[in-house]
Amino acid sequence: MTILRWAGIPAMAALCLVATARSTPSDGCIKGIVRDSVTHEPLSFATIFDSTSGRGLYSNRDGAMKLCSMKPGQHVLVASMLGYGPRTIVVDVPKGDTAHVTFDLAPTTISTNNIVITADRGQFEASAVSTVSIPMQQIRQMRFGGESDVSRAVLMLPGVLSASQVSNGLFIRGGSPDQNLILLDGMTVYNPSHLFGMISAFNSEAVQSVELQKGGFPAEYGNRMSAVMNVTQKDGNRERIEGMVGIGLLSSRLALQGPLGNGSWFVGGRRTYADLLMGALPEDPQEPFPRFNFHDLNVKVSQYAGTHKFTLSGIQSRDVLTLDEPGLFFDVGVGNAATSLSWQHATSSGLVLHATASASQYINHFSGRNDGQSFGISNSITDYSLRTGADLALGDRIQMKVGYEGTLYRFAYDQTLDGTRLTDGITPTKGPVHMNLTDDVHGAFVQASIDASPQLTIVGGLRAGYWNMRNALTFDPRLSLRYQLSDVVTVKGAWGLYHQYLRMATMPDYSFFDTWLPTDTTAPISRADHYILSVETRPMDDILFNVDVYYKRQHNINEVNTLQTSTSTVADLFHFGSANSYGIEFFLQRRYGALTGWIGYALGWVDARFADVNGGLTYHPKYDRRHDFKVTLLYDISDTWEVGATFTLQSGQGYTAATSQFNPTLMGEGMQGGMVMPSQQWGRKLPASHQLNMVVTYKTTLADMPFNIVLDIFNVYARRDILMRTYEMEGGQARASDVQLLPIIPTISAELRF
Repeated sequence: MTILRWAGIPAMAALCLVATARSTPSDGCIKGIVRDSVTHEPLSFATIFDSTSGRGLYSNRDGAMKLCSMKPGQHVLVASMLGYGPRTIVVDVPKGDTAHVTFDLAPTTISTNNIVITADRGQFEASAVSTVSIPMQQIRQMRFGGESDVSRAVLMLPGVLSASQVSNGLFIRGGSPDQNLILLDGMTVYNPSHLFGMISAFNSEAVQSVELQKGGFPAEYGNRMSAVMNVTQKDGNRERIEGMVGIGLLSSRLALQGPLGNGSWFVGGRRTYADLLMGALPEDPQEPFPRFNFHDLNVKVSQYAGTHKFTLSGIQSRDVLTLDEPGLFFDVGVGNAATSLSWQHATSSGLVLHATASASQYINHFSGRNDGQSFGISNSITDYSLRTGADLALGDRIQMKVGYEGTLYRFAYDQTLDGTRLTDGITPTKGPVHMNLTDDVHGAFVQASIDASPQLTIVGGLRAGYWNMRNALTFDPRLSLRYQLSDVVTVKGAWGLYHQYLRMATMPDYSFFDTWLPTDTTAPISRADHYILSVETRPMDDILFNVDVYYKRQHNINEVNTLQTSTSTVADLFHFGSANSYGIEFFLQRRYGALTGWIGYALGWVDARFADVNGGLTYHPKYDRRHDFKVTLLYDISDTWEVGATFTLQSGQGYTAATSQFNPTLMGEGMQGGMVMPSQQWGRKLPASHQLNMVVTYKTTLADMPFNIVLDIFNVYARRDILMRTYEMEGGQARASDVQLLPIIPTISAELRF
C-alpha cells in the first residue's frame, strides 16, 4: 500500500496539470516514423523540422516522431540525418485530429556541395538533460586496429573517462564502471569490451543507435547510480538480402541481413586471428608468445503481426589469453552471453504495451603460476529478467509510463591458492574465498511527461525497489524540467535519488579481475543524489552548444580490500565510504554537413572518503582527472575521400607514490630484500596524457559493389602515455618504473558491401 501511495504522486500531479496542458481543441498532431528507404529500418535520432510552424524535434530510438498543438492546414516537414539525403513532405494537419506520415530517407554520400534548407529560425525541442546521441556514421569512423568502436566513441564525450587510452571502462562524472547501466535491446551487458578494454564488444555493423544519459535519467531506469547507455541493434533489411565483409590486420567481420516472413533478420560476427598469426611464427621455447583471440556474434530477428512486433535478440562474446613459459603460466578467459525476446503492441487509442524477457551471463576466470606459487580466481553473474511496461498519451501534452522489472540473480566467486585451475565460473574444489549466492530484486515505476505550456516540459517519476536478500525497500523520486527561453535557448534541470543493488570489485590496474557481487545482508545500500543544471543553445541551425553543471553525492560506495585473504560475505571484500563529484561540461556538436563532429571540455573534481583508506582523510581517487579536452572531427572531402581525427588532452590519473624504503638487517648478516613504504593512496598524479588518432577512407567500387579501403593510425605522433607507475627494490635501492602504453599503430582494412 505504501508503494501505491508513493507511486500515485506523479500521476496525481499530472492530472492536476491537465488543464494547463490542454491544447486548443481545433489543433492537430503529426505522427510518423523515419526509415531507411532501402532497408525500411527505423532511423534513430533523425532531425524533423516543420518550416511552417518553426518547430522541430528528433525521432526516438524507434524512429518515431510526434508533433502536437499544430495549427490545421498545410505544413512543410523536412527530415534529415547524417549519411542520408533530406526528405521534404507536405502534410495536411486535420482539425482536432492526427496526420500520419512516413519519411523514407535514401542513403547517400555527402559531398562538399551541401543542400541548404532556408527557413526562419524556429523552436527546436531540446533533448533530455545530460543526454547525447552519436550518429552511427561518426561512430564507424572511430577505429582501433581497423575496428570501428562504439565505446571508444562514447569515451570521446566530455565527462566520460577511462582508466587509460586503451580501456573501455567508463568513469562518468565521478562514478565507477559498475555504476553504469548498459543495455543492448533491453538486455543487460556486464562487460562491453574485448582485448581487456581496448575494443568494444559491440560490433558497429550490428548497431542501429547509441544513446548515453550521463546523469539525471528518469524513473524507467533503475539499479544503477551514474549513467545509462542504451544500444539498439539493427532490425535488418525487410526488402532484400545484403551483407558486408571486412578484413583487417587485427580481425575480420561479416554481417548479413534480409527479409523473413513479415519482418527481417540480421546476423553479424567478428573474430581476431592474432592467435593464428602467432602460431605461425617461429618462437623461442624459453620466451614463447602469448596466445590471444576474441570473437563475438550478434543476432536479431523481427516479425510483425498487425500492430504487434516480436523481436528475438542475442549477443555472445569471448576473450581468451594464455601464456605458458618456464616459471610462468597464466590463463585468462572473459565472456558475455545474452538473449532477449520482446513484444510491443500499439493500440488505436495510442496505448503502447511492451514486455522483454531476457537472460544474461558474464563469466571470467584467471589461473596462474609464478615462481612456484599458484592461484586461481573465478567469477560469474547470471540474471533472468522480465521488464514490462505501458506508454499512454493523456491528450496531446501528457505522456505516462508505468512498468515493472524483476530479476533473478545467481553469483559465484571462488579463489584458490593451490594451483587448481578455475574455468568458466566452475570451481572443482572450494578455496579460501568462496561465495555462491542467489537473490531476486524487483522494481516498479510510474513516470509522467507533461507539456505544461509551449515552453515548459516537466518529467516526474517515482521508482520503488525491493531487494529480497537484503530485505530492503527503496524509493527513488526523480524530477526534471525543460524550459524554452527562446527559439534557440533551452534551460534544463534534473534532480533524483538512485539506489544500486550490484557492486563490482575491481583491481586497480587489471580489468579482468572485475568481480560482480550483490548487496547482501552484510553490505550497506549504495545511493547517489544527482543535481544537474544545463543550458542548451543553437547558435546556428546545424550547431548545438550545451553547458552542464552537475553535483553528485555518493553514499556507501566501495573500494577493494586488497589485504583480505579469506571471506564468505560481501562486506569482507570491501572498504565502504562516500564521495562527492562536481564539475562543468561544455559540448559543441555539428551533426550534419560535410564537416561534422564535436568539441568537448570538462572540468571536474572527485572527493572520496573511506574510514579505512588514507587514515579516513578526504582524497582524490585514481580516476579523478581535473581537465578533460576532446575533439572529434569527420570531413567528407569528396565522394571518394573521407578523413576523420580524434584528439584528447587530459590530466594524469592518480597513483600511489613511495615515501621511503625499509631495509632490515639481521645481526651478522647482510642487508635483506627490503620494502617500499607507500604514501597516501592515489596521492600523486601522473603526467598529463594526450593523443591524436586519424582515419582516412577511400571509397570506390569492386565488381559494382561499394568497396572501402580504410587506413587508421592510432597514436599518430607516438607519444606513449603511462599506464601505471610501480616501485621495486633492486640492490637495496627503491627504483620507480613506468608501464607505458602503445606506440603508433597504423592499420589498413578493407570493407565490401553487397
